[in-house]
Amino acid sequence: MKSVLSALWVTWLLAPGLNAQQATRTEPVAAMRDNGTGYHALVGATIVIRDGLIQSVGRNQPAPAGARVWDLTGHTVYPGFIDAHADLGMNSGPEGGDVGPTHWNPQVRAWFSTTANLQDDEDRRQAVRSQGFGAALVVPKLGIFRGMASVVNLGDAGVRDRVLRPDLAQSIGFQRSGELGTEDDRYPNSAMGVIALMKQTFMDADWYERAWNTYEESGRAFLPPETSGALEALEDAIHGRQPVLFETRSEEEYLRGYKVASDFGLTPWFRGSGEEYRIVDVLQGRADPLILPVNFPDAPDVDDPEAALNASLAELRHWYLAPASPATLADAGVDFAFTTDGLSSVNDFLPNVRTAVARGLSTDVALAALTTTPARWLGIDRTHG
Repeated sequence: MKSVLSALWVTWLLAPGLNAQQATRTEPVAAMRDNGTGYHALVGATIVIRDGLIQSVGRNQPAPAGARVWDLTGHTVYPGFIDAHADLGMNSGPEGGDVGPTHWNPQVRAWFSTTANLQDDEDRRQAVRSQGFGAALVVPKLGIFRGMASVVNLGDAGVRDRVLRPDLAQSIGFQRSGELGTEDDRYPNSAMGVIALMKQTFMDADWYERAWNTYEESGRAFLPPETSGALEALEDAIHGRQPVLFETRSEEEYLRGYKVASDFGLTPWFRGSGEEYRIVDVLQGRADPLILPVNFPDAPDVDDPEAALNASLAELRHWYLAPASPATLADAGVDFAFTTDGLSSVNDFLPNVRTAVARGLSTDVALAALTTTPARWLGIDRTHG
């Protein structure tokens, strides 16, 4: 069963049991289900919503008694898009630093929960929503081990009503955050140091679990091991039960993250860098979720001879090839989802997706990258996409 809505010209109905306030709080839901393949438009359709969920979609169906009716003739309805790696403004460091038995290195914040600490920026959320998004994986942005990402509704309801899948994945980056720790906490400050910290932390998490199991199995016959909220939070990740989302800035970081995941038996997801066209042969055949930014580079400055000489061949190649990267990956059979993350302005998102389509990406694949693909990966495909 596959969600297959490309476009609907509709009459929109709210059946009794759902008032207007509730309607604004309801997450966009896949408006149509079909056993067929591909996407198609359903013209002149009626959508019936009851108690916050789409109840039915079809042509020539009567309005339920007492329903509130919106005539949207001439309009197009799409499923709410899903941002698979959203930055909603949760990037402020803790005042005075993290407290409690967390971890000796302030860059390790695996215990941090976006569900328990969801304070997304309202303006940022509205900006993402203006691009057609109805749900998102909210990813923490501080540290190397950044904490747990959660799937949330982008409506205006309270936090309790907006969280769809709490603490779904651990998030990891390849760059330390200066907002964390003090001037003396500068480790790691190199790519080698970052990888070393990743490996040491995963090994420590494995030791931590075994040490506590031994302590409990002994009947607590000796002093307990040290307590670490960060290492405890990684238990599901080191057993592959919780995905580990690597945020990469280059194809080299993708390769490093994949190696770490392979060495420790992790379930890896990747937020790409936009340079994936360089490693298509590596990505081909892999099923790990890949989330693509669309922050395509601006054209190099070649207005005068001196500026033109300063534009490197690598810079020119990336400017030319990056917008075609989604099409290149799709042609190679690589599944991906899109994200607004990395854009200087969220308003550039849809124009940049259209640029990718103009450079060869099929509209069906583009729509899937915004709806059905992220819905499946995030485990919300029964109601979204």
